[in-house]
Amino acid sequence: MGLKLTQRVQEEDNVWYGNKRYIDVMIDENDSSGKWRFTGFYGSPYENNKSNSWAELRNLYIEERVPWFVCGDFNEIMYGFEKK
Repeated sequence: MGLKLTQRVQEEDNVWYGNKRYIDVMIDENDSSGKWRFTGFYGSPYENNKSNSWAELRNLYIEERVPWFVCGDFNEIMYGFEKK
């Protein structure tokens, strides 16, 4: 299993980093929309790694003030008994 991001890539698009858990991209629309950030995220399905997944997502935070869209499968709840 992995992540894939497909988009028309332009020189000003800056792919920051990607691994088996996330793809992180800053997109510059070069118009009135300006810059925005996309992170596709796949959280660990294993209970003992869930806190590591959330820590990894928190570590991606930067203080640049642009809209940040994060989506994906966080695997936070996998079974009915995990609901609180």
